[in-house]
Amino acid sequence: MNDLKKYFEKINAQKLNILGPTSFCFYKKFCPKEGIVAFVDGGIKYHKFFENFKDQVWVGDGDSLQSKIPENILCFHLPREKNFSDLDYLLKSLPISIKELNLFGLLGGELAHEFFVFGSFNRWLKRNPDGLCNFYLGQGVGVKGYASGEFKILKNGEFSVLTLEPAIVTMFGDLKYPVDGVSLDPLDSRGLHNIGLGSFSIKSDSPFFILS
Repeated sequence: MNDLKKYFEKINAQKLNILGPTSFCFYKKFCPKEGIVAFVDGGIKYHKFFENFKDQVWVGDGDSLQSKIPENILCFHLPREKNFSDLDYLLKSLPISIKELNLFGLLGGELAHEFFVFGSFNRWLKRNPDGLCNFYLGQGVGVKGYASGEFKILKNGEFSVLTLEPAIVTMFGDLKYPVDGVSLDPLDSRGLHNIGLGSFSIKSDSPFFILS
């Protein structure tokens, strides 16, 4: 067991805030007021917004660092030469007790990184059947990631459903286009542009993402 995983098991948390380095997707007004914060490499530049948080960790290889890491933040340094990302290392270190991830600064940067970020969280959702991912964008939570199963959704307005692996998807309730057991391929365009009209359910046998 690596030291980072031991740390998370010791604090026994159910939620985690993760900060990446992308300025486009970080807005102060959506900063959580409490909890645990994990800064991924260059995401440490946002540490001033979390100074009152008791539990703060940094993980990375330093390749996107733009500022010094404060002494009160626990650091887990990774080698520059490795065959995995800093984010993947963090996610693989999370115990099953962590069910919900609030994500800032992880989308909107380099296109290649953005694609692989979705892959990283898709794998985390497969490992954690009760997992939920909240990606914060300019308007609040712009993307939600769900594990396989059936979920009640409250939504008025347009949304899309994205899967990264083959999935059988059903959508029923208050929405414009119900779906009855459709087999979606990865990144299938049939998941584009549905319209929520209140409360509805989505059922999938694979993890999926809702983009608003």
